[in-house]
This record gives sequence, structure tokens and C-alpha cells, in this order.
Amino acid sequence: MEMETFSSPHFMQNSYLTHPAEEALERFLLHQCPEDELSVVETHVLACDSCISRLEALETQIAATRIALEELERERKVAVAARQHRSWENWLSIPNLSWAGAAAAVVAAGLIVTPQLVRHQQTPAAEVNLSAYRGLENGVAPEGRPLHVHFNSADLPQGPISVQLVNDTGAELWKGSAAVRQDKLEITAPKIAQPGHYFFRLYAGNVQQGELLREFAFQVK
Repeated sequence: MEMETFSSPHFMQNSYLTHPAEEALERFLLHQCPEDELSVVETHVLACDSCISRLEALETQIAATRIALEELERERKVAVAARQHRSWENWLSIPNLSWAGAAAAVVAAGLIVTPQLVRHQQTPAAEVNLSAYRGLENGVAPEGRPLHVHFNSADLPQGPISVQLVNDTGAELWKGSAAVRQDKLEITAPKIAQPGHYFFRLYAGNVQQGELLREFAFQVK
């Protein structure tokens, strides 16, 4: 028997005599029927054992398709994860990284480390408060521990700040960036391995070309 769609006026007038097309039954199962079509399909299916069987078969087919798609998506995710894992293993297995390459990676991260700074930072950071400027009373920081430094930022402009750590000869040991927010400025610097006198310098802009805003002297013991 020929299947008719619900857009046909003839079907709308003879809902008990004709059977809905597959597309209409699929919309019915997926709750996507327009309101006028839903009423006609529902009325027909309730009185038609043949269409009930068609609905059951179509529902099984849709469920099987969904399961197949979910399995394909799961396999795709597993394949992507495996590729990422292999890439990570390959990166870790690169032999004999040069010091120049390692230094370039550190600079790209915005940090410069010299031999006076201990590279591995596994010990807890020491809290250091610096409120005096150069020429006044110096702060004190412990050697061999990362430093979590709180600066006196009164009257400093709000926003990004470049920070430079130098030794008593003016040689740069480390540099990074921070921001003054609500009159607070904090940075975390690497360990300093050697005792002595050091200075933190704060710049507006970058260290090379920015304006020097403030300098803090401190001693490592």
C-alpha cells in the first residue's frame, strides 16, 4: 500500500485509510512532529497494528544507530589520547638537550636563571616582606629556599610590573612579571644559593626599556 506524507490534504482527511511515511514515523519517535502531524499520526497508530510494528522496528533501528555512533566516538577519543601520549613520550625521550636550548625555553617562559639561583624548587617558599628602599634598612631572606616576596607598593601605578633580581655587582639573576592590584604586589622568585646582598628592581614596561620605579635591597643569609 502506498505511504503518504502528512503534508497531503488527502491524507489529513483519510488518516485511518493511509499509513504515514517512514519520515513521519521517525519524527514521531524523535518527538519532532509538528502539532497537526502529531495528532494525525497518534490517532492512526493507535488504530493500526501494522504501523505499531513499523514503529517498533524503526525504534530498534534508531537505537542501534545511536549505539554505533557512540562506539565510533569512543574509539576516536581513545585514538586521540593514544597519539597525545606517544607525542609526550617522544618529547621526554629527546636525548642530550643543549644548555642553549634549555636557556631558550626558560627565556620564552619569561624567566632567566643564573648559577647563583638553585634550579629545583621543591622546598616551601619563604615569606619575605620588603618595605624599605635602596639605601635604607635592608630586608633579610633565607638562602636555598624559593622566595615569596611582598613589596611595599604604595604609590605604584596599578597594573603590570616587570621585576628584576640583581646581585651586588648589578648582574641580572632573574626577571619576571607581576601586577599591582589593590595596592598589593607579590612575586615568587627562585632560590638564591649564595649568601650576600641583592636587589629587586621594579620597572614600568619591560626591564630593558621601561622606567625604573623602585629598588629594594635585601640580604640573603
